[in-house]
Amino acid sequence: MERLLFVGPVEKYFVREMLRGLAMDARFRQAWTILTQAPPGSAAAWQALLQQVQPDAIVAHARLDPDEYRLLQRLGRPLVLLETAQPARALRLAVDGEAIGRLAADYFLEHHFHEFAYAGYAGLPVFEQRGAAFRHRLEQAGFPVRTLRIDPVQDTLLPYSGPRTLRLATELRGLPAAPCAVFCGNDAIAALLLELCQREDIRVPHELAVLGVNNDSLLCRLCYPPLSSIRLPYRELGRLAAERLLNWQPDFAREGHVLVLPPNEVVERQSTSLQRISDPVVLRAVDYMVAHLGEAFPMQQLRQCTGVSTPTLMKRFRTHLQMTPIAQLRQLRIQQAKRLLLHPRKELRQVARACGFRRTEHFLATFKQLTGLTVTSYCKQHGPAPAP
Repeated sequence: MERLLFVGPVEKYFVREMLRGLAMDARFRQAWTILTQAPPGSAAAWQALLQQVQPDAIVAHARLDPDEYRLLQRLGRPLVLLETAQPARALRLAVDGEAIGRLAADYFLEHHFHEFAYAGYAGLPVFEQRGAAFRHRLEQAGFPVRTLRIDPVQDTLLPYSGPRTLRLATELRGLPAAPCAVFCGNDAIAALLLELCQREDIRVPHELAVLGVNNDSLLCRLCYPPLSSIRLPYRELGRLAAERLLNWQPDFAREGHVLVLPPNEVVERQSTSLQRISDPVVLRAVDYMVAHLGEAFPMQQLRQCTGVSTPTLMKRFRTHLQMTPIAQLRQLRIQQAKRLLLHPRKELRQVARACGFRRTEHFLATFKQLTGLTVTSYCKQHGPAPAP
């Protein structure tokens, strides 16, 4: 079997997802042995590693200095670089950072926010790109964007002490409460802000709505409230790397050429939802709807989760949302559908069923009724259409 050297910080969620995508390809597993290694950090350390492993190909998520890059080029083996902006004669695979920022902005605009901020690691190109695209989309819509600059070394969840956390807490308290929608460059930054919100008694999402990136499911659910996050196609990057290595051609390693995948979707949790609902009964009901959008449930289940009668529930929905529970459910389902439709690999039937529609025809009719657009027209305006 051939030997693949996978170099990257495997303790990070998104790196493990890329590795998982590689390993999930059955044909690849039959032909290749995968060896994992943390980034060596110097050309000399790379030289020692390569002599020890003798790899037939290298997949790396690591920033290479010129000496390291020249060493790997001289090796003459297939080289795949993941999520790097470095120009190199290698197969480069990445997630579209600008599309991530645009998706975050569109998500907040759909939910009718009017105050915005971006929190990202200062000086790192990936985070600067996401923030710039987020800011550009919102400024096009007429909204200014505040910036929270996060230090990737100093600003961490622990320890919670010192001027750095006091500075961030002060900046958070200084954001406008309308509520303010904060897009964070990754889930770790979002988790830090949510922790600060708890300590500073800033209500989420009522005063501050927080959206992360990566959808690290464990971290997102450990946050309070659970963190909404943009899911990125890291497994798809791994699968694409496996596919190209199985059918390697020298043309794959063109300098300056990058294969870019769009983000998948916003996975909505409580850190961004329900920001305008003050009635606790309506809040519980809508929270239940958000968590069960793909299910067909009768009013009885809403009565059980809220503990009130159907007439009381209808009255409270009309008072606080100016609509019935069923109308609110339809709106939530179509909001979810609009996000799923932009994923190029989603089939139309999958989108419909994921949003609680058992018949595709019913979904298409409801979508046009609520948006004024056919699914085809919506996808032409906003992105790729799903497969029929």
